[in-house]
Amino acid sequence: MQKILCAGITMISLLHCSSRIMVDADSTNDLPIQPARALELATPYLELIFQLRCLRREDKSWCSRPARNYITLEGSWYCVLRESYPYKTLNAYQDPCVRVHTKTGRIALPSLPDL
Repeated sequence: MQKILCAGITMISLLHCSSRIMVDADSTNDLPIQPARALELATPYLELIFQLRCLRREDKSWCSRPARNYITLEGSWYCVLRESYPYKTLNAYQDPCVRVHTKTGRIALPSLPDL
């Protein structure tokens, strides 16, 4: 079952692929850094991430469409990104992204080869 929450952030819950999930408030209740805070910390980098993702895409027409912010959770890290293409697999919402540690809020940007 899929449920979509829209509040400036698009988050899909109950999708499992490996150990990754799209987050919602219920899946992160016990974490010190909540998804809204992760989005706030990642926001300065999201336009760059969007542009990097567009550069990799064969069909550049998607780059001019409205983008949404997505947050996935993998282990101790949120993966926050901006994307306009509606991928069907959860793995597509991973790299490049801004990683935000769920306990400390530490930011990890994509490696230089990704840039």
